[in-house]
Amino acid sequence: MSISKLLMYVYIVLTFFILITSNVTSLEVSKLFSSILILWLGYLFYYLGWKIKLYDYNTSQKRDNVFSEKKSYDCNGFFLLIVALITMFFSIIVAQYYTGQTPFDVLSNFQNGISIYYEYQRYFSNNNLDVFSLSKIPYIGMMFFCKFIMIFSYVTFAQSKKRMNLRIFLYLFAVSIAHLYIGVARGTSFEIFEWIILLFFILLSLNRTSTKKMFVRLIALFSISMIAIYIFSNNISARGMKFSIYISRDVFYDDSSFISIHFPGLSIIISKLFGYFAFGFYYTSTVVSEIWIKDLTSLIKGLLPFGFTLFDNIEVTEEINSYIDTEAKWDPDSMVIFSNYGLLGIFVLALLLGKLSRLISDKTDKNAFDLIVLYICFMQMISLPIGNFVTTSSATKLLVMFVILMSIWKSWKRFSFTKKIDD
Repeated sequence: MSISKLLMYVYIVLTFFILITSNVTSLEVSKLFSSILILWLGYLFYYLGWKIKLYDYNTSQKRDNVFSEKKSYDCNGFFLLIVALITMFFSIIVAQYYTGQTPFDVLSNFQNGISIYYEYQRYFSNNNLDVFSLSKIPYIGMMFFCKFIMIFSYVTFAQSKKRMNLRIFLYLFAVSIAHLYIGVARGTSFEIFEWIILLFFILLSLNRTSTKKMFVRLIALFSISMIAIYIFSNNISARGMKFSIYISRDVFYDDSSFISIHFPGLSIIISKLFGYFAFGFYYTSTVVSEIWIKDLTSLIKGLLPFGFTLFDNIEVTEEINSYIDTEAKWDPDSMVIFSNYGLLGIFVLALLLGKLSRLISDKTDKNAFDLIVLYICFMQMISLPIGNFVTTSSATKLLVMFVILMSIWKSWKRFSFTKKIDD
C-alpha cells in the first residue's frame, strides 16, 4: 500500500472519530466542519505533491510498496544482543534521570496505586528539568538512541530478505520495550502511540500479499490498538482523573446522545480520548470562526504568511486562550504553522511532504534512513490536525535532523560513486 493511500485511510478514521465525538460531546458537527475541511484540503495538497512529476518515473516499478526492494543484512546474534542490552540500559538511565525512579520503583508505585505520572511531574518540577542545561545533553542523546534504534531496526528488518525468526523477534521486542519503558516510567502514552504508528506504517506498507495475510495483519494491528487504548485509559485513571461530564470547562459529555445511551463504554473511552485526538479539531474550528473569518481583513491576514504577526502583532496560539480552555493540551501543528505562515504555509508544507514522500517511495535503492524520513513525513501529516508529534521533544528533533542528514549523505555518496563509474 502506498503512503498516500495509507494516509488517506488514517484521515478517514480521524474524520469518523470526530463525527462520533460530536455525538458524544456538546460539540456539534457544524462547529467542527471547518477543521475537517482543512484536514482534507491538507491531504489534497499532499496528494498533489505526490502526483507532481519532476521527472519520468519508472512505470515498471511497484510504487504501491514502500518495502518492495528487499536487501540482505547480516544479523549477527551477538551484535543484536549487545545493541538490545545497551538500548535497555540507556532507557533505564534516561527514565531515572527524568523521574527519579528505578524499574523497581515504577513497579512498586504501580502495585500500590501511586500515580506514576504525578511522581514524574513532581520530580521533574522540583529538579527544574524543564530548563535546558548542558547536563541534560547525554540523556537527550540516550533517549534519541533508544528511539532511533527501535525505528531503524523495524525498517531494516522489514526491508530484509530474511524471514522473521525468534532471534530477530526477541531483539525487536527488547528495543521496543526499551523505548516504551521511558513512557511507562513517566506515566505517559506518547511512546505507545509512536510505536503503533510505526507498526501501521510498516505492516500496511509491506509487499502485496494475499488477502488472508493482510486480514491477519489488520486483526493484529486492531488488537494492539485496543490494548494501547486500554493502557491509555488506565494511565488517565492512574493520574487520579475520574470520569466527569465536564471534559473541559467548555466541552461536556452528552449522556443523552445515541452512543452514550446504547454504547456507554465506548462513549466514555471517546470522551477520554477527546483531549488527545479531537481537541485539535475543536481548537482549529475555533481559530477559524473566532479569529480568522470574523471579518474580511482577518480573512486576508490568515491567508498570508505573517499576516496576524505583522498587522496585529498577535500570536494565534496565544489569542486562542481567550476563546477556549486549552489547559495543558497541545497546539495542533497546523495552527502553529497558520499562526506564523498562514493557511498558505499549511498547504505548502503538505505539498512538500507529499513530493518528498513520492521521491523516496520511487527510489529503487532505498536505504533505512530514506524509510525513516518517509515515516517522519507520515507522522508529520498525522500530527498536523492533532498535536506536536514530531517536534514534541529534543530527542525527536534530533532524530529528524540526523536521519535527514544521513539520507542526504548516503544519496550524495551513491551519486558520487555512480559518477566516477560513468567517468
